[in-house]
Amino acid sequence: MSKCLLCLRVSMQSSFHLPQEIPAASRGACLVSGLGSGDGEQEATLALLHVLRREGLRVAAMTPVISDARRVGGRWISPLLSELCQASSFLDLPVQALCPYLLRNGIYHESAGGGDGRVQIRPIAETFAALSMWSDAVVVKGMDGLSKRLGARLSTCDVASRLALPLVICLRHGPSIQSRLSQALKQARRRDIAVVGWIATGCDPSVVTVLEELSQGAGLHCLGAITKVPRSELELIYGLNLDVIYRRLRLRSTTTNRLACH
Repeated sequence: MSKCLLCLRVSMQSSFHLPQEIPAASRGACLVSGLGSGDGEQEATLALLHVLRREGLRVAAMTPVISDARRVGGRWISPLLSELCQASSFLDLPVQALCPYLLRNGIYHESAGGGDGRVQIRPIAETFAALSMWSDAVVVKGMDGLSKRLGARLSTCDVASRLALPLVICLRHGPSIQSRLSQALKQARRRDIAVVGWIATGCDPSVVTVLEELSQGAGLHCLGAITKVPRSELELIYGLNLDVIYRRLRLRSTTTNRLACH
């Protein structure tokens, strides 16, 4: 499977054209991003991967850029990417299939597709398109916030806009959560990015009512809450509202149960 994905990605490089061939708002696809590095993008992405896979969907993970890559024995490894891969339906994919750009010691190394190492949209779009062909859903993890610059002319927000990816906002719970939610919404709406909903991370279960009130005030769906330091897959997905996630990602639910945070 991994060789097929990589071969498909390479073969697409000569024929993939932007933006016409990017599938607009692909069913089941989304980009997960907060406003900064502490908002729990990894946690929220893992939670969505786990909950969709538990429903029997073929779900893939990817990210445009990863920051913890290193080369060992002639191959790239990344603990963060390995964690995403293990939560997906494709457990044996190499890092090159999940992320076109690897960051080590502050220097970008393009792991596939050639080029001069500058972060560009084309390899990211090709990675997404290849994974989409094998998956019912693709969950794309952002990198350190919507406004994070991935390259001279590319931000996380740009990736969502160019790939027509609906946005799942994730924000660490705290005193400024309301203003930060408003800020994230403004950033998305300025670029006409569809917002699926939002996930609160680092929560105490007692704040669920407050989160629902925040969501109503913002006119936004609350997809759930991830409690502080989840120690297992079940704890990670416990607070997610499966019904809302399926409806907002335009997926056909195979269950009527809710993983509600009550």
